[in-house]
Amino acid sequence: MLKMIRKSLRVWWFELRTVLLSGRWVVLTLVSFVLLGLYLKQLLLFAEVYDLKLCPAVLPHFFGDPVFSSLGMLLLVFLTSVFPITGHIQQGILMKSGNRCWVNGQFLTDITLVLIWLCEMFLFICVIIGGRISFQGWGKVWGSFAGETARNLGFDSHAHISMEIILGYTPLQAVLMSTLFVWLTGILFGEFIFCVDGLCRNYIGEILLAVWGFGNLLIASFGKLSEISFLRMLSPVSWLDISRYIGNPVRTCRVLLVMGGLILLFYIFNRLLVRAKKIEIR
Repeated sequence: MLKMIRKSLRVWWFELRTVLLSGRWVVLTLVSFVLLGLYLKQLLLFAEVYDLKLCPAVLPHFFGDPVFSSLGMLLLVFLTSVFPITGHIQQGILMKSGNRCWVNGQFLTDITLVLIWLCEMFLFICVIIGGRISFQGWGKVWGSFAGETARNLGFDSHAHISMEIILGYTPLQAVLMSTLFVWLTGILFGEFIFCVDGLCRNYIGEILLAVWGFGNLLIASFGKLSEISFLRMLSPVSWLDISRYIGNPVRTCRVLLVMGGLILLFYIFNRLLVRAKKIEIR
């Protein structure tokens, strides 16, 4: 058992370094920084004009916004499309570690990469806010944009900012809750892509998720389409908008159990795929 854990961790450490030192991670980092800058632009301008502090609890509102949530999901697809990692050196790693340890290592890499990306996003938020950062509650900036105050003063932010989140959560609760849901979504994407690419061929899983992401982005861009209940259910906001879980622990547990169950199911299936040698390692 300990030997298997050590082998899995060696695979995980090698795969993690491979991705973090790749051009893919550099592109992901740059695009994430630009997106957060665009989201925060009007809020920072408002804070500067009225000399206010800004709480860095951005992620709950970012992933609760139909447009920015869809863009965030596309970034997650781009990140997790690396799975399964099948470079030329993987054949040797697979032979040394064995099927089970190799799949475990890939799974741990998926978990870690999404978490590192989320931590990186929070770090970028703190850097962008700079000296105006404050951890003393939501503050006046968020409340002004969630209501009509900022709009009436001429600060027209296109981002959706939820008053329900501000009233229903503390900043720490909101950030932790949102991070959990996005983290599970990223893990699920990675396992889904691993599974579909193993069953079909390379890039099918990525294409399916990318089409879904771009579809939701188009729907979010056209107000009338987003009012259709079926299309609204397909949007990532339907489970990433944490305002939907306020005062409803049953819904929260149900969504978490479904996501956790799907991740476990795909993980088990991926182990069977590797054992059956359905994954093509070049």
